[in-house]
Amino acid sequence: MPRFRLASLLPGFALLPLVFLVQLDPILCVDVPLPTPREHYDSPDLSAESLLRLAASIGELDPSQQLRILGLVQSQVSADGKNPSIDELIAILKSINWDEHRADVLELFLHRSRVLDIIPPESKDWLPIVHDSLLFFLHHLDEKRLVRRLFDQAKLPTEADRRQHLLGFLSQTPTLQKIGQILARNPSIPADVRATLQVLENSLKTTQAIASTCFTLEEIGDETARQYRIQFADQILAEATVGAVLRCSLVLPGEKKRTEAVVKIIKPQAVSAMQEELAIFDQLTQYFATHRETYEIGRSPFWKLSQTSERPSPRRS
Repeated sequence: MPRFRLASLLPGFALLPLVFLVQLDPILCVDVPLPTPREHYDSPDLSAESLLRLAASIGELDPSQQLRILGLVQSQVSADGKNPSIDELIAILKSINWDEHRADVLELFLHRSRVLDIIPPESKDWLPIVHDSLLFFLHHLDEKRLVRRLFDQAKLPTEADRRQHLLGFLSQTPTLQKIGQILARNPSIPADVRATLQVLENSLKTTQAIASTCFTLEEIGDETARQYRIQFADQILAEATVGAVLRCSLVLPGEKKRTEAVVKIIKPQAVSAMQEELAIFDQLTQYFATHRETYEIGRSPFWKLSQTSERPSPRRS
């Protein structure tokens, strides 16, 4: 795969599909309706279009069910201020035939997240590739993680700006956060979007110190923790995609005075999330290999660069 030093040669958003094109396998069948028709991108307001299509698709449901699903993806989930748990949200979705309306919900969620604003106006030819990459990614996420993403967007106030929507979309998805970090300094991206992506470098706030501490102590083992009398601070100094930085103190062998230190530890949720997301990307390479003519991948700049990579490049059909 081309190395990150190639980023300066590409439009920033092109790195999203570029990261995916790392191997080839036979045709992959997907149950999300892709490729998205080209006329979809002719709408001046894709979020409004998605909402109308979703409303039409759930028109056969009774009013209370319609409010449930529209509330989940459009506004506050709970009018009384009591937010349901993820398990309760999944139960709601199951009660309204979630699988049947999943594609419409994901489409609306994608556009509400404002993540497509990363693509500069002069580079809209990349929109279908990035749009369908993200739809594929969302569709294959673990159900609880996906519903959490929906829930985080639903909790945002109606006056939330695209910075809030974008951070809500990227949070707790390590691979997308890494791509966001790569794009964060690309001058072709709008300034406010760049500033938002730069938050991903070391200013995230998605985990608690106690969770990271417990995870680390479990890895270290009780015996080692007692031997060195390790103590962690109760606040995180900085957080990025996979790791978090905390203060700690310990007693070194042969000494009585405690030594102060700063440690970078793995966030507990990042390990399983990375494994799942990389597996999804593996499937996505197969999808693009099968549909490369539809997306005109063979005539895209990153296609030519991938032909000089260390891995074999796909053969054109």
